[in-house]
Amino acid sequence: MPDISDDDLEADAFELSLDEMLDRVSAATRAEWEACEATAPPRAIARYDTLRAASPDWRVVAPLNIEEAYVLVPVTSRLRDLDDLRGRRINVGAPGSARATSGEALYRRLFAQPLPASSLRSVSKDAALQALLAGDGLDALVFFDGQPSAWLESLPGETRRRLKVLSPQATSAAGRTALQSYLPATIAPTLANDRTPVETLGEVAFLVASPQATRPAQALHDLCERLPAGYNKRLSARRAKAVRAFLLGKGLDPQMVHAQGQGTANPVADNATADGRARNRRTEVTFEGVRAVATNTR
Repeated sequence: MPDISDDDLEADAFELSLDEMLDRVSAATRAEWEACEATAPPRAIARYDTLRAASPDWRVVAPLNIEEAYVLVPVTSRLRDLDDLRGRRINVGAPGSARATSGEALYRRLFAQPLPASSLRSVSKDAALQALLAGDGLDALVFFDGQPSAWLESLPGETRRRLKVLSPQATSAAGRTALQSYLPATIAPTLANDRTPVETLGEVAFLVASPQATRPAQALHDLCERLPAGYNKRLSARRAKAVRAFLLGKGLDPQMVHAQGQGTANPVADNATADGRARNRRTEVTFEGVRAVATNTR
């Protein structure tokens, strides 16, 4: 499996990192997760592209959320959208890493050819950013992250004012291909020059477990039961947005589809029992006049 490291998976994009979340599960469940830590990592967060390149022994425990594509270029760059990346010098991270796997797959899906070699293709995000802004051997920096991106938010305001995110264009061949291969997504205003959400591409991230993790489903259940209500509400909102993104990918008008996360509100059964919790974990699509409303509740 491509190296699943915290840096490549952008685990800090979540309100709680996976390790922090595991601190909230029962001691017995956490011990089970950590029992084989010395021989093989029992769990990780992996995007769809990473899973496709992974050993089939890894098991998907649950989808977590959508991670958005951040394709960064200087605001002064002549690159206007994803079509302009063809043949450019692009940084995607260390070979075999999750970031590189996703970045290489994005380029391949856009242009049906491998990502071109370049001297700064494999350096870290920080090193790539320095070269990008200096105009020194790099045209774009690519990574996938949740919202908000902790790495972007950690940058000084002056640095963020010098960056922009490239978007797909549905009117171009490459843009249409990308929108067919990924979920349509938007990034809330992140860079200092942004005034409205920026269109981009999204990919589902999953919680996965190695064969040595004997009861991953129970660990996930323990985890969800102990997460703070605010985190569950945000996770629920992400899942509802994933349904909305799927519907938009089928051609529905974005103005007609609204997503709302309910969190633990509005249960339909007793949450004290396993059967009740299973019934409460649901996504509902309702129609109000001509508007579809996707609602996720856990």
